[in-house]
Amino acid sequence: MIGAQRDFPLFRDREFLLFCCILRLVAIDNYMEIKLANHLNYTFEEVMSAKSNGGTFVTYQWIIPTPIFFPVRRLSKVYFIPRDMDKSTYAQKFNILSLLIGWWGLPWGPVAVYKSIVLNNTGGVDVTDDVYLNIDRTGYSNGRFQLTKSATKFIHPPKSEAKEHLKVFTSLIDSSEINFLPIVGVYIDCEEGVEPYTIIGFDEDISLKKELIAKAIGKRFSKHFVYELIQLNKGFSLSEQLSSQGLQL
Repeated sequence: MIGAQRDFPLFRDREFLLFCCILRLVAIDNYMEIKLANHLNYTFEEVMSAKSNGGTFVTYQWIIPTPIFFPVRRLSKVYFIPRDMDKSTYAQKFNILSLLIGWWGLPWGPVAVYKSIVLNNTGGVDVTDDVYLNIDRTGYSNGRFQLTKSATKFIHPPKSEAKEHLKVFTSLIDSSEINFLPIVGVYIDCEEGVEPYTIIGFDEDISLKKELIAKAIGKRFSKHFVYELIQLNKGFSLSEQLSSQGLQL
C-alpha cells in the first residue's frame, strides 16, 4: 500500500457509511447479528429457491436528529423481497419516521431526511449476497443469524474522490502514459485494525509505470490517501470482485 493511514472523515459517502454499518462490524466484533423483518411470510425453501430467481434482501434507512451535529443514520431489520415485488415496498414507514423526527436535527436534518427518502424509494440497501452467504434454516426460522462472512469486498469511492481519480487517469491517458482508465474500489474486507483503503486496478502492464502513476496521484490527493496499484488478473486474487464491485472510471 502507498500512503499513510487514511483519514476517516474522507469517507462521508452514503454507500461507505451504510455498508460499514452492515458489514464492517464483522471485523470489530467477529460477527454481527442480522434480524429479519418478514421471515414468517415465506418459508425457508421459498427464500432459497428465490436466490437464483430474483429474490433480494433489503434494509432501509431512517434518521435520528442530533441538533447542530450531523444526524444519526439507522438501518431497519432486513426484508426479503420476491422478484415480483418492488424493493421500496416496505420503505414508507421508515420515510414517515424520518419525516416526523429527522428534520428536527437542524441544520443538517432536512438534508439527511431527503437523502434517506431517496435511498429508500430507490430500493434501500441491497444486502442479498451477504444474507445468502450466511443464512441457514435455523437462523431463518429464528428470524436472526450471525453475519460472519462478507460477499462485499469493494464499494465505490465517494463521488468527489471518483472525480479526482478521473482527472488523474484521463491526464495520464492524454500523455500516453497509460492506455485505459482503471477500476477503482474501496477495499472494506480488511483485517481487524486495518482501515478501508483504495485499490486501483489496471487492465494493462503497469510494472514500469507505478512510480509515475503514484506521482500523478500525489498531485491531487493528500498524503493521507492510502491506495494500492495492481494489475488485474496477474496474481491479484480479488481481480474478479474488484471488476464487478469497483467503479470503472
